[in-house]
Amino acid sequence: KTMASSAFSTARIALLCFGFLESFSHGTPSAVRSHYPLIHRAHGAQLRAMRPVALAGRRSGSSAGQHVAGGELSASKALQRVGSPAAVVPLPLRRDVATHAKEDDDSDIPDPLSKVVSSLVYLIPLLDGLRYGKFLFRDVPAFGIILAPLSPIIKFYFSLPLGGLLVFFGLYFGIANNQGLERFVRFNGMQAVLLDIILNVPSLAERYLLPSSIFSSELGVWSYAQVYNTIFLYIFGSVLYGAVSSLQGKAKKIPLVGNAADASANRY
Repeated sequence: KTMASSAFSTARIALLCFGFLESFSHGTPSAVRSHYPLIHRAHGAQLRAMRPVALAGRRSGSSAGQHVAGGELSASKALQRVGSPAAVVPLPLRRDVATHAKEDDDSDIPDPLSKVVSSLVYLIPLLDGLRYGKFLFRDVPAFGIILAPLSPIIKFYFSLPLGGLLVFFGLYFGIANNQGLERFVRFNGMQAVLLDIILNVPSLAERYLLPSSIFSSELGVWSYAQVYNTIFLYIFGSVLYGAVSSLQGKAKKIPLVGNAADASANRY
């Protein structure tokens, strides 16, 4: 059982590294450019407006010096006119820009089903992080009362053979990396995946690096309990923050995992 748990933890961390390498291999310039099409259109309009000025300057080079000076003056006036992108964007294009921005705002609002799914994915790191709350459950019974409604789910989750492994990979491939889902759902799914992977780091450290002599003193036992409490409080707070934000339709970044989840969601 210990070997299976260790292999499970190693597989999760390896999957995280694979995901980061995959995201870097895709590159980001095209993704960045795709988010700013209006800027590129305005820039292209600037170049088209300046092209006749450049041609006039070349033609004036073969004439007298006064024509050259006049060409430079015309060029400077033209540059003043095209100094801002708004000056070269025609009125119909400005209306298109406003309409496009309004459509983007509407498309960013997740539907009720996406909100529910995005909030439920945070159950996975919460269930896997319960083992770190054993000291808090003993010292602060209120945590047990708060989690009491989840008792049937907790019993079912831990009764499944290899249930944690199957659910984890289902969350990773079925939600976090599913291109058919909204970005909002994939972002929250990836945050849940990363939270679940973080839980395996202290587990591996405890199994292979923690000396047994730490339990021979009261200070060592107290420090051990505080580390457990800190891990559980971080997971509990992150899950609560992510689930509530998802129900509100807001894609909020969780500390330590938010930036990585955002980069993963932007790949598609």
